[in-house]
Amino acid sequence: MEKARGFFRAGAPVRRIPVTAHVRVRLGEPLSISLRDKDGHAAEATTEFVAECAKKRPLDETVVEKAAAAHRNDDLLLGRNLLRY
Repeated sequence: MEKARGFFRAGAPVRRIPVTAHVRVRLGEPLSISLRDKDGHAAEATTEFVAECAKKRPLDETVVEKAAAAHRNDDLLLGRNLLRY
């Protein structure tokens, strides 16, 4: 058990996996994001809420990058991004 705990107490991850992110935003539809690494491993997620017209500022790549950085998994390194409207 102590050996297993050691993995969770260790500092930064040993390696970071570069991923490409594709974000799709369409008015009235849920947002979706897909991630893919160079080996073809992929994951996709969709929000429960739908996209609305911007009230203060539009959603752009900078906003997506900041949100991803705030909620990122330290094992992933966000590389190229593609935002689709």
